[in-house]
Amino acid sequence: MIALLNATMTAAAVFGDDYQSRAYSKRSLVWLLALAPLDVILYRPIMSWARIKGTWRWARGDKGWYKFERNARAA
Repeated sequence: MIALLNATMTAAAVFGDDYQSRAYSKRSLVWLLALAPLDVILYRPIMSWARIKGTWRWARGDKGWYKFERNARAA
């Protein structure tokens, strides 16, 4: 039921954006709708893991941003 509701909402969002902007071809719309189930299978679990990991670190008192140092540019 959750997957069906998610698919319905994704299709509505894609068609709503297309209705507003007409930026997609019919082939692109079909491709977007074909890839929509991957949202539930791949994207959501990755985002859930990142949220759990971030919450765990926050609960332990780790509040660093871990900013990467930039590489020096070649002359």
